[in-house]
Amino acid sequence: MSEGGNIGGHICLDLLSEVVSYDPETGEMFWRPRKREMFTSDQSHRSWNGKHALKPALTAKNRKGYRHGSICGFNMSAHRVAWAIHYGAHPGGLIDHINGDPSDNRIVNLRIATPEMNAQNRIWRAQGVSIGRDGLWTAKIYVSRKAVVIGKFCSRAAASTAGFDARSTLYPGFVGRAV
Repeated sequence: MSEGGNIGGHICLDLLSEVVSYDPETGEMFWRPRKREMFTSDQSHRSWNGKHALKPALTAKNRKGYRHGSICGFNMSAHRVAWAIHYGAHPGGLIDHINGDPSDNRIVNLRIATPEMNAQNRIWRAQGVSIGRDGLWTAKIYVSRKAVVIGKFCSRAAASTAGFDARSTLYPGFVGRAV
Protein backbone atom coordinates (compact mmCIF):
# COMPACT_ATOMS: atom_id res chain seq x y z
CA MET A 1 0.00 0.00 0.00
CA SER A 2 1.35 3.42 -0.84
CA GLU A 3 1.86 6.14 1.75
CA GLY A 4 -1.50 7.37 3.00
CA GLY A 5 -3.30 4.67 1.07
CA ASN A 6 -3.29 6.83 -2.09
CA ILE A 7 -2.72 5.36 -5.54
CA GLY A 8 -3.12 7.71 -8.49
CA GLY A 9 -5.54 10.01 -6.64
CA HIS A 10 -7.67 7.13 -5.35
CA ILE A 11 -7.77 5.51 -1.95
CA CYS A 12 -6.06 2.10 -2.10
CA LEU A 13 -8.65 -0.66 -2.61
CA ASP A 14 -7.14 -2.80 0.15
CA LEU A 15 -7.50 0.05 2.62
CA LEU A 16 -11.03 0.81 1.42
CA SER A 17 -12.14 -2.79 1.98
CA GLU A 18 -10.35 -2.84 5.33
CA VAL A 19 -12.29 0.12 6.74
CA VAL A 20 -15.74 -0.23 5.08
CA SER A 21 -18.00 -3.26 4.66
CA TYR A 22 -20.55 -3.18 1.81
CA ASP A 23 -23.67 -5.30 1.33
CA PRO A 24 -24.37 -5.40 -2.43
CA GLU A 25 -27.95 -6.64 -1.92
CA THR A 26 -29.02 -3.75 0.34
CA GLY A 27 -26.48 -1.11 -0.70
CA GLU A 28 -25.69 -0.43 2.97
CA MET A 29 -22.18 0.28 4.24
CA PHE A 30 -20.75 -0.04 7.73
CA TRP A 31 -17.50 1.02 9.34
CA ARG A 32 -15.27 -1.93 10.17
CA PRO A 33 -13.34 -1.86 13.44
CA ARG A 34 -9.96 -0.27 12.75
CA LYS A 35 -6.59 -1.69 13.72
CA ARG A 36 -4.43 -0.02 16.35
CA GLU A 37 -1.69 0.85 13.83
CA MET A 38 -4.06 3.23 12.06
CA PHE A 39 -3.98 5.56 15.09
CA THR A 40 -1.37 7.58 16.91
CA SER A 41 -2.50 6.46 20.38
CA ASP A 42 -4.39 3.71 22.19
CA GLN A 43 -6.90 6.30 23.35
CA SER A 44 -7.73 7.55 19.80
CA HIS A 45 -8.00 3.93 18.62
CA ARG A 46 -10.47 3.03 21.39
CA SER A 47 -12.38 6.28 20.93
CA TRP A 48 -12.83 5.88 17.16
CA ASN A 49 -13.87 2.23 17.38
CA GLY A 50 -16.21 2.99 20.28
CA LYS A 51 -17.99 5.71 18.32
CA HIS A 52 -17.95 4.35 14.76
CA ALA A 53 -17.14 0.62 14.43
CA LEU A 54 -20.04 -1.45 13.06
CA LYS A 55 -22.19 1.67 12.57
CA PRO A 56 -23.52 2.89 9.19
CA ALA A 57 -20.88 4.53 6.98
CA LEU A 58 -21.16 7.33 4.41
CA THR A 59 -24.55 8.48 5.67
CA ALA A 60 -24.30 12.20 4.88
CA LYS A 61 -26.40 13.28 1.89
CA ASN A 62 -25.63 16.15 -0.45
CA ARG A 63 -28.36 18.44 -1.82
CA LYS A 64 -29.02 16.04 -4.71
CA GLY A 65 -29.49 13.07 -2.36
CA TYR A 66 -26.17 11.27 -2.96
CA ARG A 67 -24.63 9.63 0.11
CA HIS A 68 -21.01 10.49 0.85
CA GLY A 69 -18.41 10.85 3.57
CA SER A 70 -14.73 10.91 4.41
CA ILE A 71 -12.63 7.76 4.45
CA CYS A 72 -9.13 8.22 5.84
CA GLY A 73 -9.12 11.83 4.63
CA PHE A 74 -10.61 11.10 1.19
CA ASN A 75 -14.03 12.59 0.40
CA MET A 76 -15.91 9.76 -1.28
CA SER A 77 -19.32 9.15 -2.80
CA ALA A 78 -21.03 6.00 -1.51
CA HIS A 79 -21.92 4.72 -5.00
CA ARG A 80 -18.26 4.92 -6.08
CA VAL A 81 -17.18 3.11 -2.89
CA ALA A 82 -19.81 0.42 -3.52
CA TRP A 83 -18.53 -0.09 -7.07
CA ALA A 84 -14.88 -0.19 -6.00
CA ILE A 85 -15.44 -2.70 -3.19
CA HIS A 86 -17.74 -4.95 -5.24
CA TYR A 87 -15.70 -5.03 -8.47
CA GLY A 88 -12.23 -4.57 -6.95
CA ALA A 89 -11.47 -1.52 -9.11
CA HIS A 90 -12.28 2.16 -9.02
CA PRO A 91 -14.93 3.00 -11.62
CA GLY A 92 -13.50 4.43 -14.84
CA GLY A 93 -16.40 6.78 -15.54
CA LEU A 94 -19.63 8.07 -14.11
CA ILE A 95 -21.81 5.77 -12.04
CA ASP A 96 -25.49 5.90 -12.97
CA HIS A 97 -28.28 4.98 -10.55
CA ILE A 98 -30.60 3.01 -12.83
CA ASN A 99 -33.78 3.69 -10.85
CA GLY A 100 -32.93 7.37 -10.44
CA ASP A 101 -32.66 7.18 -6.62
CA PRO A 102 -29.21 8.58 -5.73
CA SER A 103 -29.29 6.99 -2.28
CA ASP A 104 -29.98 3.45 -3.62
CA ASN A 105 -26.51 1.93 -3.81
CA ARG A 106 -27.44 -1.71 -4.39
CA ILE A 107 -25.03 -3.09 -6.99
CA VAL A 108 -27.92 -4.06 -9.32
CA ASN A 109 -28.88 -0.36 -9.41
CA LEU A 110 -25.43 0.89 -10.44
CA ARG A 111 -23.86 1.00 -13.90
CA ILE A 112 -21.05 2.82 -15.70
CA ALA A 113 -22.28 5.62 -17.98
CA THR A 114 -20.90 8.36 -20.18
CA PRO A 115 -21.94 11.92 -19.27
CA GLU A 116 -24.31 11.93 -22.26
CA MET A 117 -25.94 8.63 -21.21
CA ASN A 118 -26.22 9.76 -17.59
CA ALA A 119 -27.94 13.00 -18.65
CA GLN A 120 -30.72 10.94 -20.26
CA ASN A 121 -31.60 9.18 -17.02
CA ARG A 122 -33.51 12.07 -15.51
CA ILE A 123 -37.19 12.45 -14.82
CA TRP A 124 -38.58 13.25 -18.21
CA ARG A 125 -40.83 16.30 -18.54
CA ALA A 126 -41.35 16.89 -22.26
CA GLN A 127 -37.67 17.68 -22.83
CA GLY A 128 -36.90 19.29 -26.15
CA VAL A 129 -40.50 20.25 -26.96
CA SER A 130 -41.51 23.76 -27.95
CA ILE A 131 -44.30 25.48 -29.86
CA GLY A 132 -43.49 27.51 -32.94
CA ARG A 133 -45.08 30.56 -34.53
CA ASP A 134 -46.87 28.25 -36.94
CA GLY A 135 -48.75 26.69 -34.00
CA LEU A 136 -47.00 23.32 -34.40
CA TRP A 137 -45.05 21.58 -31.66
CA THR A 138 -41.39 20.80 -32.46
CA ALA A 139 -39.59 17.83 -30.89
CA LYS A 140 -35.81 17.83 -30.74
CA ILE A 141 -33.12 15.85 -28.98
CA TYR A 142 -29.49 16.63 -28.33
CA VAL A 143 -26.74 14.41 -29.70
CA SER A 144 -23.15 15.32 -28.85
CA ARG A 145 -24.45 18.73 -27.68
CA LYS A 146 -26.09 19.46 -31.04
CA ALA A 147 -29.85 19.83 -31.48
CA VAL A 148 -31.46 17.35 -33.87
CA VAL A 149 -35.06 18.12 -34.86
CA ILE A 150 -37.27 15.01 -34.81
CA GLY A 151 -40.26 16.69 -36.40
CA LYS A 152 -43.26 18.99 -36.05
CA PHE A 153 -46.51 17.80 -34.49
CA CYS A 154 -50.06 19.02 -33.97
CA SER A 155 -50.01 18.39 -30.21
CA ARG A 156 -47.57 18.71 -27.37
CA ALA A 157 -48.25 15.09 -26.39
CA ALA A 158 -47.31 13.82 -29.87
CA ALA A 159 -44.10 15.88 -29.89
CA SER A 160 -43.22 14.67 -26.38
CA THR A 161 -43.78 11.04 -27.35
CA ALA A 162 -41.64 11.41 -30.49
CA GLY A 163 -38.80 12.98 -28.47
CA PHE A 164 -39.02 10.31 -25.79
CA ASP A 165 -39.00 7.53 -28.41
CA ALA A 166 -35.98 9.05 -30.18
CA ARG A 167 -34.02 9.32 -26.91
CA SER A 168 -35.01 5.75 -25.99
CA THR A 169 -33.67 4.50 -29.33
CA LEU A 170 -30.45 6.49 -29.07
CA TYR A 171 -29.83 5.69 -25.36
CA PRO A 172 -31.54 2.37 -24.61
CA GLY A 173 -32.06 1.92 -20.88
CA PHE A 174 -30.93 5.43 -20.02
CA VAL A 175 -34.03 7.52 -20.67
CA GLY A 176 -35.72 8.65 -17.45
CA ARG A 177 -39.19 7.87 -16.34
CA ALA A 178 -41.99 9.92 -17.96
CA VAL A 179 -44.11 12.07 -15.63
